[in-house]
Amino acid sequence: MSKRTASSTSFAASNEPNAKRSASLIDTYFPSKTGPAKPPQPIVASDPITDRQSTFVAHAAPCSNHVQAQTLQKYIRNLRTTSHPVECSHEILAWRTLALKPGKTGLGSDDDFKITIDGDDDGEKGGSTIIKEVLTQDGGIDVAIVISRLYGGIMLGPARFTHMRQCASQALARLIAAQRLPTLLSRLKELDEQISAHAAPTKSSPAAASQKSNYAALDIAKAERLVTAREKRLELLRKKQREEEEELWRQVEDGQDGPNLEGDHEGEERDEGQHDPRGADNENDSRVAELPPRQNAPGEPVE
Repeated sequence: MSKRTASSTSFAASNEPNAKRSASLIDTYFPSKTGPAKPPQPIVASDPITDRQSTFVAHAAPCSNHVQAQTLQKYIRNLRTTSHPVECSHEILAWRTLALKPGKTGLGSDDDFKITIDGDDDGEKGGSTIIKEVLTQDGGIDVAIVISRLYGGIMLGPARFTHMRQCASQALARLIAAQRLPTLLSRLKELDEQISAHAAPTKSSPAAASQKSNYAALDIAKAERLVTAREKRLELLRKKQREEEEELWRQVEDGQDGPNLEGDHEGEERDEGQHDPRGADNENDSRVAELPPRQNAPGEPVE
């Protein structure tokens, strides 16, 4: 196995603020203007582990086929960031994907699909097997993981596999969280809209606006708790609305909210009495009764 020896401070020294870097260093690793092909995003890294001058770090990314997996391996090999500051001795790769079987459409049963798992030791014998085990045990699907090892000149024996397993598991967990968080934030937005539709219309308060703006700063644990709280609140609002609707229907059926027919008829009769033509005749009769008796003309017979 070929070993590229490096000092124990290789990762640390490359990240020191005073470390000298050429302005064209990036061009050394990315000769073209666009650089090498990038694998699907996001790419997440584990924490580095250093043991007896050897350093291990894992990167995980979404992957749907071997081409994307190999693209990730090549990308990490040329990567120069905080999580991968220098060229490493080995870039160990493994991927696990779900794909259709030849001649299948996917419209049948789960038997239409198959799981493909493969890897590349890149000179570190048995390294890809560790990643495959992590992917299988931790439920990683459509994922590729690359473990970078910077060899420090001292053989670690079986301990190296422990470090690989820890890095791979952490990178996978972080990738799953990174992929789940956008889904949770989208669910939060959906729940907020539904709650607003059920709640009484009120002016938006500064506190509510500030709360929504803070969603971008949530981690997955807080987002999950908020989703649970919003779902409970929405269910209470829906229950309250159902109870109000049921009460309204009971009132309608009991006639409590219906028109008061007897009262309306009585009012109509009063109105009719006020405008009855007979009322005018009675008024004329009263005026006639008030007139003085008619005087007979001289010589006119008395009636």
